[in-house]
Amino acid sequence: MSYTKIHIQIIIVVILLGIVIIFASKIKLMNEVSELRKTINALQSKNKSTSEIIIAEVSAYTSRKIETDDTPCINAWGDNICNIHEAGIGIVACPSRFNRLDLIEINGEQFRCLDRMNIRYRNGNYFDIYFGMDLEGAKKFGRQTKQIKIYNQS
Repeated sequence: MSYTKIHIQIIIVVILLGIVIIFASKIKLMNEVSELRKTINALQSKNKSTSEIIIAEVSAYTSRKIETDDTPCINAWGDNICNIHEAGIGIVACPSRFNRLDLIEINGEQFRCLDRMNIRYRNGNYFDIYFGMDLEGAKKFGRQTKQIKIYNQS
C-alpha cells in the first residue's frame, strides 16, 4: 500500500495530537499532586502536638476492581489515589469520623486519610492502608491489630 503525502500528514498530525494529550494529562496530574502537597504542607505546619492513640484493626487494599468498584483509582472525594500513591504520599482509608487528609501514623509511618472504609467498617476503629497495585504486599501485610496515632488537624 502506498501512502500519499496527505495520508502521511494526517498520520503525523494524529501522532502529534496524541503526544499533546499525553503531556497535558501529565501536567494536570502534576498540578493535582502539587496542590495536594500544598494542602498537606499547610496542615503539617499547624500544631501537631495534640494527638490521640487508639488500638485499631488495620488491613491493606489495592486498586483491583474486586476490592473497590468500577473506578478503583478514584477515592471517596474524587481524588485519583493511584496517581497520589505513585507520587509517594501514604494513603489510608479511614472511618467516617475522620476528615480528608487527616494525619494517621501507623508503625511510625505517616498516612493521609484519603479514602473511606466500606460502610460496614465506618463506625469502628478500622483502617485500610493503600498498597497501589501491590497485591502481594497487601496480602503479606494482612490484617493486624495496631496502636496508631491520630493527629488533631483542627
